[in-house]
Order: sequence, then structure tokens, then C-alpha cells
Amino acid sequence: SGRALRTPRGSRLEALIGASNRPPTREASPAARPSRESENGSNPRHVADSRRSTQQASVHARIVLFMLLWFGFSGCTLFGNKHILSTLKADPNVLAVSQMTMTATFGAVKMYGPCLTGLGPAQPTPLSTQSPSQFLACMSLVGLMRVATVMLGLVSLKYVAVSFTETIKSSAPFFTVIFARLMLGEVTSARVRPA
Repeated sequence: SGRALRTPRGSRLEALIGASNRPPTREASPAARPSRESENGSNPRHVADSRRSTQQASVHARIVLFMLLWFGFSGCTLFGNKHILSTLKADPNVLAVSQMTMTATFGAVKMYGPCLTGLGPAQPTPLSTQSPSQFLACMSLVGLMRVATVMLGLVSLKYVAVSFTETIKSSAPFFTVIFARLMLGEVTSARVRPA
């Protein structure tokens, strides 16, 4: 017959599509039945766990996003530098100085821009915790090493393949661990060493 069977718990449409082919279940006692609060997710413990997992997912998503952005910008910088040095025949020293100048300019805008424009408070600086002479001595040494690193990296990029330059640069963590132990006495944890 073309008539659909009427089930006790469902409609004719459910009977036609087979959604209510399951055997009827017994009604649970009020003590065994979950409360409406837990069914709706309004149990305070459930809400706190849900919020915590949502926050963790948000943090993980931001970490992945920033890592992808870092890889993207890093790749663009690397291949852009190779193009400027090889195709446009630029001088690596001029390119290094221009990049360092732009880095210092944008760093100053980030630190002092909000205060100068009235959009936010002044950023804390190392000058607030140490004397100007000590700050200049430390920053001069670090700045000199950074400029040398950028210049030598660009010189190598001009004469060798990008892949070889990046292979050499990827060995930096190994030497960093050794020099940190020799110069600073830092001991790298067993979890970090294999990386």
C-alpha cells in the first residue's frame, strides 16, 4: 500500500525517509534524564570549558596565522633581495644600509608614533631602566653585529643560490646553542636540543 506508517514518535515524513526506524526507547526517569540546563549548554562548568577551548582555539589560530605571515614575508624578502642583487645589479652594502634605515624608521614610528599622535601611551624603552651611556654601548654592539649580519647575508645572496644561503643560515641555532653555553653559561633543555 502507498500509505506511510505512522510511528509513535515521528511524522509521516520521517517514516518515509526512514529516520524513525530505530526502536522506541523507554522514557528515562527524571533523575536519569539530563536537565534542560545541561542540554542547552548552560551548565556553568560546561560553559567555562567551552569558553576555555574556544580561547585556546583562537590563540592557536593566531599563532598559525602569524607563522604563515612570517614565512610569506620572509620568502618575499629573500627572493626580492635576490632579484635586486642579481637582476638589477644593486650593491649589497647600499641595499643593507637602506634596509637597516627603514627598519630603524619603522621601529621608531611603532614606539613613538602613538604617543606623538595622541593615539596611545608612550611605549616603555630600555632608557627608562638604564643609563644612556650603558644603553648606547649595548645597542652599538648589537647594532654593529646586526648590520654585519645583514650585509654579509646580502653579499652571499648575490654570489650563491638562495637555497644554499638559507641552508647556511639554518645552521644558526646549532651555533647559537654552543655560543650561549660558552659565553653566557646557558644550558639548553633536553626538549629543545633535538629541535
